[in-house]
Amino acid sequence: MKKRILLVLPLNTEPLFYPDLYTVRDLTRRKGTHLNLSLPTVAGLTPPEFEVRVLDENVEPIDYSEHYDIVGLTTFANQFDRARQIAEDWRKRGALIVAGGPSASLIPHKWKPIADVVIVGEAERIWPQFCRDYLAGSYKEIYREEGLVELAGLPLPDYSSIPTPVIHQYLNGVVETGRGCPYECEFCCAVVVLGRKLRFKRIDTVIEELEQVYQLGLHRAQLCDVNLTVERDRAKALLRRIRDWNATKRRPMKLYASVSLDVVDDEELLELLPQAGVCTINTGVESVNVESLRETRKFQNIRPDLTGDIMRFHEHGIMVIGGAIVGFDHDDLSVFRRQFDFWMRTAAPLIQVNPLQAFDGTMLKERMEKEGRYVDPEISLRGRIPTPLNMHTLIPKQLTPAQVRNGTIWLLARLYEWDNLADRVERFFEMFERSPKRKKLSIPGGPPELHEIGIAARILKHLLLKAPMDEKKALARMMAAALRSSHPFRFSFAVGSYLAAKDTRQTLALSVPGFERVGYPGPEPHTGETNAPPLSVAAEPIEAARAAL
Repeated sequence: MKKRILLVLPLNTEPLFYPDLYTVRDLTRRKGTHLNLSLPTVAGLTPPEFEVRVLDENVEPIDYSEHYDIVGLTTFANQFDRARQIAEDWRKRGALIVAGGPSASLIPHKWKPIADVVIVGEAERIWPQFCRDYLAGSYKEIYREEGLVELAGLPLPDYSSIPTPVIHQYLNGVVETGRGCPYECEFCCAVVVLGRKLRFKRIDTVIEELEQVYQLGLHRAQLCDVNLTVERDRAKALLRRIRDWNATKRRPMKLYASVSLDVVDDEELLELLPQAGVCTINTGVESVNVESLRETRKFQNIRPDLTGDIMRFHEHGIMVIGGAIVGFDHDDLSVFRRQFDFWMRTAAPLIQVNPLQAFDGTMLKERMEKEGRYVDPEISLRGRIPTPLNMHTLIPKQLTPAQVRNGTIWLLARLYEWDNLADRVERFFEMFERSPKRKKLSIPGGPPELHEIGIAARILKHLLLKAPMDEKKALARMMAAALRSSHPFRFSFAVGSYLAAKDTRQTLALSVPGFERVGYPGPEPHTGETNAPPLSVAAEPIEAARAAL
């Protein structure tokens, strides 16, 4: 009889910015945004002597009446408490507990008391070895991948153990194209987890995996890579193949990816992205302060015209989801207003703003520990809701933790005022329609899907019955701009921007009730006037920021 393995993605109990539809599930009727890729990948690596079940607790509950010999947990730092509960529950039922994933790889010592076996590093070689050792009765407490796995020739992910109704609870699939990052941003742990060497899946394999996800009924997907376009010749070859594959579909797949700003220097690549269906990109601008970029070693973003770079994406029909970080040592109280003004100029509809954090495994955490400025997140939270706004893991040089928190709240609240969001969405569409590139681009389109029509109907009902007037007017403006546009993704852009903004506003409200009343955390740079927060949102924590250093 085959041994049974349950692979679990624990419930995310900590609300984060852009969570998995944490507050808009009633409108989308979807419980998850992204179909998990890591666990089906592990399932595809498992020897045939085992029967595997993959379960995402964010979408379906764990059935503790079932018997499993092994329970594997893929772990992120924000799932630690829930993973520990699951491990305790299954150990009582006689299961062997195995922990892997980013958190277990970065801080295995924290997971050893929880799991019988800890998988450190990439799983492609060491997971099959563990399975063989288990069958032989000689498994180890820790398996450590010492090298980097070559991605060519790996088996496809195995989604067969996920019931079809569960798969239909997701909006997006995920297809990995490569691993590794050549950059050395101080705050990022990607190099620690994935290495600096660039490794790629075969282009044929990427197409097979896209087809696999498409056949599951998911017609939106993330091309998963730290930076899809860092190796440009490879990226162009991949995008040409995806373009040709997508052209065979009645409903072409909508894709998005992470890219760096220097893509705009390569016109051919900039045109291939939307032609392949990649019309949404994430790019981490991080800071408008050049000294902060130097400080964090993000030298690739020190460019003469960041605003113009983002506008070039928009002119090619590519909507930018921008990343912004505040709280670097070179940031002062002006940074929040400067970030706001910059993002309003760019017209990027969606911006992810977070306080700088010194995460496990990063060079930043190492530096903060050496300088005595690292803060354990359990100390900074002190019983508050664990969101990025309530957690700070370092003490900046020119700002207090409270100023960083209040400034982040102020910045997000202003960026996601309904009128400001509508302004950016309207200008995004206007840039595309005025662009000389518009008629040269052949962006794949197709008829709307049934669930998209359902989402639109539920949003309309919500607006008519529940939404305040400013929200109604903003969505009306965004939809009117979409109606005037010729972009094939126009309604997806408008509705997606609305849902993401609603999610962000409600996550803010969860962290800080009355967040709209939080004022600027000091003198306004343009006026010199003190605009102290009319709402008290944070006392000065961490022993008055360690007596102001």
